[in-house]
Amino acid sequence: MITPVFNSRIFAIATVLGLAITGTGCVTMEGGDGKRYTLGPEGWEERETAERAEGETQDEAGTDAGGTQEPSEDITFSLTTNRDIDTAYARIRREFDFPTLDERAPEGHRQREWIKLDDGFHHRTEPGVSYSLRNREEHDGHSGIMQVDLSREGNGAYVEVLYHARDGDEHAFPTSEDFKNSLRERVQNALR
Repeated sequence: MITPVFNSRIFAIATVLGLAITGTGCVTMEGGDGKRYTLGPEGWEERETAERAEGETQDEAGTDAGGTQEPSEDITFSLTTNRDIDTAYARIRREFDFPTLDERAPEGHRQREWIKLDDGFHHRTEPGVSYSLRNREEHDGHSGIMQVDLSREGNGAYVEVLYHARDGDEHAFPTSEDFKNSLRERVQNALR
């Protein structure tokens, strides 16, 4: 007797092919080059240059009563610290509780492959060289996607923080300078 086995890669490929063949749905993926691609009627297009696919709807969050959505932006700030890179990583991780893949789904967990596809999450480490952490974080009563990249700079570390911001969107941080300064201060305090 043959026992069926669920293979997440085959399922993902079949789903993409099914959507492509039937022309239903919109498939967006992040390529190995870090760019986002959308599968539309014309084939694969870079997401930044692709128009909104037919039938793709905007999230209700971030829209005003007239139905228009506030513009979103990725906000970045950077700083340096005298802390060595591994200590800086440990302090940032502890302050913001950035989970590893193993913490989100242990080896063998069936959701592990799906988590790897989540473009709102990554936890990349090269001890002594660089770290890149991305996850949904909370700050000052707001929740949004935040990324912290750390790289060695001499005996210290260079820290770059990037977060997605849109006013009025419960799934993004606000665009205000006050919020940015508050987040910067939190990062600085974590590195002291």
